Amino acid sequence: MKNFYFKVISINILIFFLLILLLDLFLGDWFTNSFNLKLNSERNINRSYQFNFKNYQGISYYKRDKFGFRVDKSINPKEIKIIFLGGSTINEKFTNYSQTIVGIFENRLTKDNNSYKVANAGIDGMSILGHINSFNYWFDKIDNFKPEYYIYYIGLNDSFLQLDNLRSVDLLEESSSVNKIKYFIISNSFFVKIYRNTVENINKKFNLNISINKIESKVYGERDLNRKFIKWDEIENKNYQLSDNDLKFKKLYKEKLQILNQLVKDRNGKIIFITQTSGYGMSERLYLIAETIISFCQSEKLFCINLAKDLTLEQNDFYDWAHLTPKGSEKAANYIYKKILEKNLFLIKK
Repeated sequence: MKNFYFKVISINILIFFLLILLLDLFLGDWFTNSFNLKLNSERNINRSYQFNFKNYQGISYYKRDKFGFRVDKSINPKEIKIIFLGGSTINEKFTNYSQTIVGIFENRLTKDNNSYKVANAGIDGMSILGHINSFNYWFDKIDNFKPEYYIYYIGLNDSFLQLDNLRSVDLLEESSSVNKIKYFIISNSFFVKIYRNTVENINKKFNLNISINKIESKVYGERDLNRKFIKWDEIENKNYQLSDNDLKFKKLYKEKLQILNQLVKDRNGKIIFITQTSGYGMSERLYLIAETIISFCQSEKLFCINLAKDLTLEQNDFYDWAHLTPKGSEKAANYIYKKILEKNLFLIKK
């Protein structure tokens, strides 16, 4: 008799899990997903972060949709007219969306011209090589995704590139087989998505900390607060001589800017570059990159924004060596919006 009950229970459990599996296969993104590399960005993400940096503490809610865009609410890719791109400094996962550069910019633009929808395609660690590869492995796989403007807020991640990195645009996938399987499951499973959304909605509604991700202050690397914050003029006035490696880097970097510009042109879009500074201010390599970007923009007659030079950011506008606090993000967003307003882009009503 015991064996009979055991068999009945076992069969029912098996049937239950098979039904769950079938439902997930039917309701999930398993057969509609054309993404296969982590480069395509994390998707179907809904997380809470609790952080405690020296001058920035709190909780942020971080969401990415099934297309890999950081969002506050769902958006149809067909409606996206402006896309912001960059690394963690534009992704800003430890800042609530409404306080990020993109969120503040979007809010101001919506008030002036709500026909231009904005999306955030920032990915932590993304360099210009990743941005080049993003078209083939990410954007071109999204149906009806045809932004008019691609706004690249870049420089910091590129400052870590070496000459050998810049000699090729090939980007190899480095994830292990186990991580690939894990990523594939969590990105496509209907029930994983439902669980994540439910937990986050409960957290927001009842101010709970279920499954919250606690972030150490050194997550992106500690910052030496005794180190001097270097302004653009201090580097510019040095008039330092470029080394052979600097000249080679500049040449190769300009070639990558040209490739990126052409990729946008081929898709009938317009490109805007924005230069970056860091939590330490400018370095010689950051200055070299920013100067190369602006020089390229001038030669190609592109509208670009030299934020690194013209916006007055201070050490306290950053919570570590690279990332802006909400106060710093507001400065950057308002400055970017002001420059675009002056150029009369996006049909903004003055």
